[in-house]
Amino acid sequence: MRTPVIIFLLVLALLMPTLGPAEHSARQAIIKVRSEAAAKDMADQYDISLVDSIPELSRYLVTGGPGDLAKLRKDGRVLSTEDNALVEISETAMLNESTVALLDPSTVALLDGQGKLWDYQHPGDSSMLRQPALQKIQFTPWNVVYGDSVTVAVIDTGVDPLHEMLLGSTLPGKNFIDERRNTDELMDLDPQTAALLLEAGGRTTLNGTVVSVLNPSTVALLDSALAKLLNGRPSLYFGHGTMVSSLIHALAPSARILPLKVFDMWGRATSFRIAKAVVFAATNGARVLNMSFSLDTQSPLVQDALTYAKNTVLVASIGNDNSKVDKNYPASYGKVLGIAATDLNDRKTAFSNYGPVADVSAPGEGLISAYPGGLYAVWSGTSAASALVSGESALLLSRKDWKSDELIKRLIDSVDPLHDRYDLGKGRINLKSALDKIK
Repeated sequence: MRTPVIIFLLVLALLMPTLGPAEHSARQAIIKVRSEAAAKDMADQYDISLVDSIPELSRYLVTGGPGDLAKLRKDGRVLSTEDNALVEISETAMLNESTVALLDPSTVALLDGQGKLWDYQHPGDSSMLRQPALQKIQFTPWNVVYGDSVTVAVIDTGVDPLHEMLLGSTLPGKNFIDERRNTDELMDLDPQTAALLLEAGGRTTLNGTVVSVLNPSTVALLDSALAKLLNGRPSLYFGHGTMVSSLIHALAPSARILPLKVFDMWGRATSFRIAKAVVFAATNGARVLNMSFSLDTQSPLVQDALTYAKNTVLVASIGNDNSKVDKNYPASYGKVLGIAATDLNDRKTAFSNYGPVADVSAPGEGLISAYPGGLYAVWSGTSAASALVSGESALLLSRKDWKSDELIKRLIDSVDPLHDRYDLGKGRINLKSALDKIK
């Protein structure tokens, strides 16, 4: 039985209101003290509660009344303090119930029956690997020689570990929202919606009402019942982590994805949660860390966590506001690669930020990737571009045990120059050129 391929059109919700740190919680603070004993003493003294800790960074998350927290901040034993800032994913994936996915012929041509979108038995024959964005960076399946296994940590919404494209390539990871649960994105959906996704994706009985018409002269039709359910789902960010992880896996098939579920169903996390995930990634041997989120202001805690990840290649998207950005965190921190998004003509996409914060660029428009439940999606965003850079980094590390600084230099030195009036970094990544330089 042929497994259906359903293509979703994922649109960036760039006009959604941004929630600031003050809207998160005035009753939480992050403090730095010399010891846990000191933190406990202050908790008793000021009638506050210790919620969580990152011992490696001497940081403690505390909660209490505004007056008690104000007194705590003035205590001489507190080395530093900051708000537990709210952080959001760079883009939103939205489905419109009445929308059909209008596909560009160059994309549809990949799906005309010339091989499976993803061939689990023979991954190199997968038509997904011939999509235009990957051709643009001169990626070809025969360039991929399975080397050493490299761990790539993905700080995101989780992953679908049983998707055919990711089967066997993910590690258990960790759920930093609810440590009693795993990182499977399908756990965020109600059972009815999750079951429908699985059925549509072919992981159970085939749903005969799902129709996929894939040729250059037509569009991909989405089952109306499925679209209606997904359009009303609580999470506009559902699937983001799976989409990012599958693009990394496409370029670096021997890599092991370490999913770190930090963002909730609304695409929001906190600076404390992110820092804790970064430390976990470094402690558990991650050599590449993908970050598809932005903070408008600095977080000393997140900066310290990234410094702690000494020999990890740090990759961060720079956002989708179509704006010149001088500072954007974590991309602006030292040793973090800031990634902008280009189109297939090597021009800035309509949504990508630009400016001094960009180090390099990668294709970020109209990429095909895995979607939870055995499905596939067409999507755009600087998150897609950063995933390609993370995948390239993992592939290079599988060939040679680089120090992170050496690999970043090699990656930047191998880019193709861009002739765009926007500042998009040193250029657009070129995988073939990067691989050719390895001796």
